[in-house]
Amino acid sequence: MDSPEQLSEALRMVAPGSVIELAPGEYGAVRLDGIEGLNLTAAQPDDPPVLSELVVTNSADITFEHLVLDYRAAHDAPLWHRMVEVRNATGISFHRVLFDGDLAKGGAPEDLSRPTGTALTIRDSQDVTIRDSEFRRFERGIVLSGSDDIVIRDNHLHRLRHDGITMAAVRHVRIEGNRIGNFDRPPASADHPDMIQMFSTGTDRPSEDIRITDNLLLSGHGLWTQSIHLRNERVDQGEAGSEMFYRDIEISGNVIANAHLNGILVGETQGLVIRRNTLIRNGRSAGPNFSEALATPIIRVAPAARDVVIEDNVTPVRLHPEGRDWRVEGNIALGVAGYDSALVDARTGDPLDVTSYAYRADGPLAGRGLGAPALEPVP
Repeated sequence: MDSPEQLSEALRMVAPGSVIELAPGEYGAVRLDGIEGLNLTAAQPDDPPVLSELVVTNSADITFEHLVLDYRAAHDAPLWHRMVEVRNATGISFHRVLFDGDLAKGGAPEDLSRPTGTALTIRDSQDVTIRDSEFRRFERGIVLSGSDDIVIRDNHLHRLRHDGITMAAVRHVRIEGNRIGNFDRPPASADHPDMIQMFSTGTDRPSEDIRITDNLLLSGHGLWTQSIHLRNERVDQGEAGSEMFYRDIEISGNVIANAHLNGILVGETQGLVIRRNTLIRNGRSAGPNFSEALATPIIRVAPAARDVVIEDNVTPVRLHPEGRDWRVEGNIALGVAGYDSALVDARTGDPLDVTSYAYRADGPLAGRGLGAPALEPVP
């Protein structure tokens, strides 16, 4: 299949279980509504077909594989314009897809030539998987709301302006093995950037069963961002009580090298495990007027959170229990002064190369089961 017209005709007649192979070329905007059982893929994976927009609604069991989604922003397009939207759908998979963004051509002076648009929005959907894909040059990467059973695994999100992954009112989410960082945002903007964010504003159900594990969150050569920021606004602003506490969150095995104190921030939660993460200060990403404290990523949890375990993390400062029924143990404080003896080249090495933050084989962290397993020296 080698033209938009042929694709449109095939989609009108598609039967469950169909495979449509697209030849190299441009296919424009594609809309799938009420379709069940489809694999839309490249005839030649080394020369993938290009779509400019994609909307999937009221559909099920669809796989997108070896495609390029290439956003071309109009001059008056808002920063939040959605390139790909999945709504009221189930069983949707993106595999080896390039989400390629664009730079703003209009707007405020600080917006010009900065990433714009939202790569992928998932709303009111279930059983969605995004894996082995790349997201670059967008204002936001992946936006989840009111959706369940989401897997975001082994993707690369970079050169974003505002947020990597945002979530609200979600359940059973797995964010695993991703690389997020090196943002491209205007220093003069009022952006509130987060690599991974969850919020409760405007929601009426708590997010639950969230796993954020084994990710590399590296600010790299970009300006600072917040790393994992899971604030619970409805509770901390007094709009709701324990019925809106997040539930069953695990944050483990992550490498965080950034320059903002919110390395891991979690709001009011029932059931929280923060285990074996390594938080490192990347001073090259600090804001021009940042104090050392503001530029140093740490772990912060709302004191009202319940059933909390914080153990075996490597952080720049010592952790102290703050709430009831908390267990805080086995953590080690590694300040910047200790980087040279413990880490390979954290202060002067390439901040985009995770091996700069690896544990020295002859250092105090090697082999102790502390912090992110990815940093252990190779035997």
